[in-house]
Amino acid sequence: MIAKYKLSGRNLKRLLVATVLGMLAHAPVASGADTESSNEIEEIIVTAQKRSERLLDVPISASVLSQAVIQNRTVTELADITGVAPNVNIRNSGIEPSITIRGVSSESGLDAGIPPASGVYIDEVYQGRDKAQNVPTEGIQQIEVLRGPQGTLFGKNTIGGAINITTAKPTNEFTASADVMAGNLGLHQESVSVGGPIIADRLLVLATGFERHRDGFLTNTYNNSSLNYDHESGGRVRVLIPATDQLTIDLSADYLYTKSSDADLTVAYEFDPTTLPTPLSALQLPDYGRRNVALDGPFYSSRRVYGASGRIDYDLGSARLTSITASRHYNSAFVEDIDGTPFPLLDLTTDEESGQFSQELRLTSRSEVPLKWVVGGYYYDERVTGPKSVTAGIFLPLFSGAPTLAAPDTTTQYGAIHEKSYAGFASGTYSITQRLILAAGVRYTTEAKDLNYEQTPSAPGSFLASIATPPILPQREHLKEGATTGDVSLSYKFAPDQVGYIKFSRGYKAGGFQSDFIPIFAAGVSSLSFKPEFLDNFELGYKARWLDGRLGMDSAIFYDKYTNKQEVIDATASEFVTNAAKATVYGAELELNAKPISELLLTGTLGLLHATYDSFPDAGGPGIDFAGNRLTGASPIQASFAAQYEKPIPNTHLSALGRVEAVHSGGAYWDNSNSPLLYQQPWTEINARLGISAEHWGVYLWGKNLTDTFTLDHGVVELGAIVERNVNLPRTFGVDIRAKY
Repeated sequence: MIAKYKLSGRNLKRLLVATVLGMLAHAPVASGADTESSNEIEEIIVTAQKRSERLLDVPISASVLSQAVIQNRTVTELADITGVAPNVNIRNSGIEPSITIRGVSSESGLDAGIPPASGVYIDEVYQGRDKAQNVPTEGIQQIEVLRGPQGTLFGKNTIGGAINITTAKPTNEFTASADVMAGNLGLHQESVSVGGPIIADRLLVLATGFERHRDGFLTNTYNNSSLNYDHESGGRVRVLIPATDQLTIDLSADYLYTKSSDADLTVAYEFDPTTLPTPLSALQLPDYGRRNVALDGPFYSSRRVYGASGRIDYDLGSARLTSITASRHYNSAFVEDIDGTPFPLLDLTTDEESGQFSQELRLTSRSEVPLKWVVGGYYYDERVTGPKSVTAGIFLPLFSGAPTLAAPDTTTQYGAIHEKSYAGFASGTYSITQRLILAAGVRYTTEAKDLNYEQTPSAPGSFLASIATPPILPQREHLKEGATTGDVSLSYKFAPDQVGYIKFSRGYKAGGFQSDFIPIFAAGVSSLSFKPEFLDNFELGYKARWLDGRLGMDSAIFYDKYTNKQEVIDATASEFVTNAAKATVYGAELELNAKPISELLLTGTLGLLHATYDSFPDAGGPGIDFAGNRLTGASPIQASFAAQYEKPIPNTHLSALGRVEAVHSGGAYWDNSNSPLLYQQPWTEINARLGISAEHWGVYLWGKNLTDTFTLDHGVVELGAIVERNVNLPRTFGVDIRAKY
């Protein structure tokens, strides 16, 4: 990969433009036969069970995006799949993606101690920090979104589901491709990929590099600056060594740098500004409908995500031995004016850094019937630190009636967590008959974690110490736990391309430690730890292909029981984690694909979801139970429809493509109290793509959110009175030029 190398936009653009023009000039022209579409829907192959299988045959509710789908939907980062994969919601944010699958999420915010509830795996390597999960799609071959607990073969923090990403693999043929994209909001994106044999059949290499720049779409009226911009650059190098007929070595290294500004809109004050002393009486809400903010403090974030992995596959004849060793690192800086006003009230600075090492060793049978099996072990070691500081400006005491501060008041906090996890697993699939198939798996996991924590106000009796962040003396804590998870399913083939299944699976997410600021109401707690959570999933599914492969359907209904649910309670400049909740989640998912004629592809998805707390006592204060409230981010309906038409242009060697899609999501609450202040209204977006192509090049016009839908999602209430919300991208459009050799 391009380790510690920030790509130069100017030089890379010159190189890419020259490369694209050269390819366009010398590219062979496609024949009419080459551009004809197949009459059948594309057969989808997945590796969800650690072997290549038809999705049709796997008893898992999954959505799969191939490389072609990623390109045609203009998916540039993982968050773009929101609304397309049923019952999946990913926050549109660079370093805080917050993945919700079937209503299951971990709203970790800036707390390094709360692990994600859905795991993201790239080439089977776990991406341990949720802030490293929103990856760009350059060089990605396929994305598999696996819904429901994946507690047997994936295991690590996959209580909600797993997103299994496969990158492109080098081949024995020379390949080169380039992509230049430009659009409004100052967008320009360039990527290039080159691969082929260094030594024929024995040493194959594929390198991908990219850079993306987009201007901000929020205007800070305080200083006329632009916020919510996005700058990213990075790349990946993958080396494949077929050393012998039995031994294959697969090496990979990657690097990603992001600089962005994930500012929220201030959308409401829960007080009358005119009742406040001068100068706070001058508070006025900006016209947030025009995507305006008014912030006096800085607002920016950056992250570096990088690592390397090595995979060894050895064919033992009756089984294949696989070893995957990986080392990954992540660090970020986040500076935020969290009060949402043009006055110096509250500023937050966060630095987070983590290093992880993982080792998986497994043995996979090579026989197909009647028994297929996988056994293995997994080790994970992570160290994460998240030092923070919060500063109260000179006017903040006016909210509590205290005198104005003579100087800003700061509280600093340090939290460091070291985690070690061990797991052993086994899974088998047995064909009772040619039609009836039984599958079962089990995993046992042990977790050990250590915490070092300290919280230090500027003085014991300081303003912040008295109202928000009291002193917490240095303390160390240790926890150790173990859990058994697994799954069992029974599948029946009504026909070769019609399969029904019934399944039970159990998911687990380890306990952990509170490592954000400790709010004053929790200063006296005896421990900063919280307990593990569990989810029992019951699922019934049916998958089928009809009309000689022209019509396909994947469907599932599910019922989940959530116990010991980990929840975040918001407080001024901090969050606190508790285990007080039980919840019930049930719903349905449907995906349809149809090719009525060879040139036309129709796709539709539908997700229905009911996710509520059974009990959450004292969540809103003593005696206040949130029972009956909806889970955070759980939209009751998600739907999408797309029509894509691709046909050779008569009397030419070109092909034309047209695509239009609509994505709809129902409303959702973004806090566990279901405050109407943090409710996301239902929304619908329209996207489109139009272009022409030959065998080795293509030129496309694209547009996203063409109706310029305005959507507020997520959000926080700061100081108990200032409401801030995340806002979606406005209408974007541009041109995409692709070339390949």
